[in-house]
Amino acid sequence: MAASEREAAGGGFTLRFGGTGGYDERVVPLPQCHGLAWEEAIPVRSFRWSRGLGHFPGWWWAASTGRHVGFESWLEQDRLILLDFDPDVVGIASQPFWLHWHDGKEKRRHAPDYFVRLADGRARVVDVRAADPPRAGQGSGTDRCGAAGDAKCDHQATPPL
Repeated sequence: MAASEREAAGGGFTLRFGGTGGYDERVVPLPQCHGLAWEEAIPVRSFRWSRGLGHFPGWWWAASTGRHVGFESWLEQDRLILLDFDPDVVGIASQPFWLHWHDGKEKRRHAPDYFVRLADGRARVVDVRAADPPRAGQGSGTDRCGAAGDAKCDHQATPPL
């Protein structure tokens, strides 16, 4: 597929997901994902925890959505709480899809931390990271996916004080 054809087809991105609208797992090109209720998606991977893992996973009861939303670290939990208190946020889903793409050298995949639906219908895909740069291939793919789709993609670090 030529680069121009790939861009017309959503930048070569596909999304793998399950749980939106009662569907089993699906793999769909990015342009065909517009209008799906991502805020109702189930996480594409489980949140695991045990003593000594070195991170802090859990579930937050989001008052803005009336459902539990998962997180994998203190930083994600902090961002999730801020999203829950934002009056413009009406939907939040944790790790709602796997984003697949080819970066020119190899196949990549990444599960963004959150999908956020705003009251005016707009969407945001949120990756929560420390101030460190994103891991190889992840940040650039999420950013390019946002440019190819309708959602704004954010890399959010430590919440402001």
